[in-house]
Amino acid sequence: MTTLKLTNGLTIDLIDKPGYLGQFGLAMVDFGAIDRRFPLSAELTQELPAGTAHFLEHQLFNKASGDISERFAANQAETNAFTTPSKTAYYFSGAGHLTANLELLAELVAEPYFTATSVEKERRIIGQELDLYRDQPDWALVMGLMARLYPDQPIADDVGGSPATLAQITPELLLAAHHYFYQPQRMRVSVVADLAKVDLTTYFQTSSRWRALGRASEAVSRQQIAPIPAERITPTQIAGPTKIALGFRGTPVVSANDAMTLQVDLELILSTLFGETSQRWREWRDEGLVDDSFQFTTTVERALNYVLITTNTPEPERCLQMIQAAIMTESAPDPTVFALVRKEMIGNVMFSQDNLENLGIEAAELGFYHWDSANLLAYLQQVQLTTAWRRTKAFIATSQVADFRLLGDDEIL
Repeated sequence: MTTLKLTNGLTIDLIDKPGYLGQFGLAMVDFGAIDRRFPLSAELTQELPAGTAHFLEHQLFNKASGDISERFAANQAETNAFTTPSKTAYYFSGAGHLTANLELLAELVAEPYFTATSVEKERRIIGQELDLYRDQPDWALVMGLMARLYPDQPIADDVGGSPATLAQITPELLLAAHHYFYQPQRMRVSVVADLAKVDLTTYFQTSSRWRALGRASEAVSRQQIAPIPAERITPTQIAGPTKIALGFRGTPVVSANDAMTLQVDLELILSTLFGETSQRWREWRDEGLVDDSFQFTTTVERALNYVLITTNTPEPERCLQMIQAAIMTESAPDPTVFALVRKEMIGNVMFSQDNLENLGIEAAELGFYHWDSANLLAYLQQVQLTTAWRRTKAFIATSQVADFRLLGDDEIL
């Protein structure tokens, strides 16, 4: 991988895949759903309603000439985007017209075109998206747990916001957020392709669009938006199996390297404790205490890190107790299972090198933490059970714990 840095501060990772016909390009912004305020001046702070980052992601596809996706399609490329709690990413995949599509990608992220009509139309579209999943028990389960883990904090709000917060979003507000957050120093670009076919170093150094990134001429809006309190999900009776969620809210990690090692350590240990190779998990499943819905997620980001464990169970109280006992025990996990889990994760990293989209997204995500896939692979190859277990225990010992449940018609009373 070759890394370039333009004079405006934009970092670009070029990943060579000789002989590959496919091409992938991505621009990732260090701005996500949890970023809900920014300074207008020494005295003024702009508040952002929940869902602003996601709304902005949608609206940037709208240009004066229409939906920019159609111009990507004319270059035989598909384009899409996503918003996470801390990032927004825009990307394309194709098999030709690489520099033309990179020019479109620069236009997509750097040239906002917001009108009252387009914003109102987008408000309706996103509102319909929210309606598709807001009644889903799995969504209510996770949102209910996050509200308990992070009361009155942005991470407890849905990435897409709510009908009430969407109503507050205006063209002026989107423009202000774009001008503040979409700056080259807050962005990373990654390109995965057969680099022998095109001189991307010269392209990026001479492209007026990429070099002009972040130069905003319009005045930033100074309207002040009062934040709307987040919606809170309360336990309720649902049709079907009872659902439980257990969460551990860790303390912030300052060092980027420590954040990455903690993320990997938690994945290794939780997979050892609760993965499909774990005897404990197989016994629970065979007994009927949990089913194949059992899953865990680990998130280590700037300003927050947490572990979520969810499952269906007919015995919520007992199941929660057993999960906590397993993860909070002093006894180290099975070293044989740990070795298998580590080998599997190493294999997954190596296998992902053939997936251009995975490579491009991973390069940008890891790059914000000063890592790359080589660092990830090297760490996995040398990390030992004792180290990963010690760091996981430290994480658990300093975490706040919360649980949430949706009671189903199979609960044992």
